[in-house]
Amino acid sequence: MRVLFISRATLFSGNGGDTVQVKNTALFLQQAGIDVVIELCNNKQIDYSGFDLVHYFNIIRPSDIIYHIDKSKLPYVVSSIYLEYKDQTRNDKRGLKDRILALFDKHTQEYI
Repeated sequence: MRVLFISRATLFSGNGGDTVQVKNTALFLQQAGIDVVIELCNNKQIDYSGFDLVHYFNIIRPSDIIYHIDKSKLPYVVSSIYLEYKDQTRNDKRGLKDRILALFDKHTQEYI
């Protein structure tokens, strides 16, 4: 079996819990004899042929995975990793950071 993992564009440049989950899931599937390829959602040139399944990680921007669902025509699973940055900053008051994040919409705070 050959599985394509697709995750957020900043998976490796902005490491987070999803980075750990993607890497470890791939590692354990590979140890079980399953071929895994990791791609980022901003890659619009993926060759889907030869894959049996797509595994999408992170639903923070659904349009990123909808593009690949439509293009690949493959069965898929989703690991719905989601973090509400607004809630995170509300519980973690640190002054300047909160004032800066308040300038941005909750859907763009992950880029800051």
